[in-house]
Amino acid sequence: MNDKFTDVYLDTVNPPTRFEELKRRFAEVPSDPEQIRRDIIEMLTISYVDEWLAEMNYFASYNLSKTEGKVDYDPEFQQHEKEEYEHRHDIVTRLRELGAPVPTIPLDQFIYVNSRGQMWKQEFSDISNEQLKNRFVEENEAIEWYTLCANYTRQTDDNTTYTLFKKIKADEEQHRLDLGDLGVQSGIFKKDVLAMPASGDIDPELHKVSTDVDAEL
Repeated sequence: MNDKFTDVYLDTVNPPTRFEELKRRFAEVPSDPEQIRRDIIEMLTISYVDEWLAEMNYFASYNLSKTEGKVDYDPEFQQHEKEEYEHRHDIVTRLRELGAPVPTIPLDQFIYVNSRGQMWKQEFSDISNEQLKNRFVEENEAIEWYTLCANYTRQTDDNTTYTLFKKIKADEEQHRLDLGDLGVQSGIFKKDVLAMPASGDIDPELHKVSTDVDAEL
């Protein structure tokens, strides 16, 4: 690894509280321009890893799925995989523009560098509805992360990175809407699932259709 911050993170971050720690650290913009630059490069690097992991899980979803819903979900999974790849490409471009190295992080270390730490889970299920639920949760997490990044960079002079984060956030919001709509149309989510704030703490199990009465909600 040639990223100094990565070495620090592997030693110091408590994975279960990874996102809360990042929220605390990036809550305020420092006065030191060099620290701002380091923060932004770190955000971009974390985002690069997040996008790669999202891409991997979408790829796994449509390759592993075998149950009811596959025909409807797989095209959406494939489209989202493509867009996560494009996000990663845009992040690499911005890192290079800032003179920062593109991350060279072994795959087995990604779990420590992403925005959720060990809370991130690799997709192994072949049950299509389970995959949809998992991807929906991850899109909520992505929106939380990019909201944090956009709010931080909006207060800096780096309008280019702010615009990039804002665009990716909008794409993730559309992904959340797409997956939520699929869940409602398929009868596995109640209609209220999309009325909930985008939060990584959302539990789709609380919004699953379980009775005929629920189906009318």
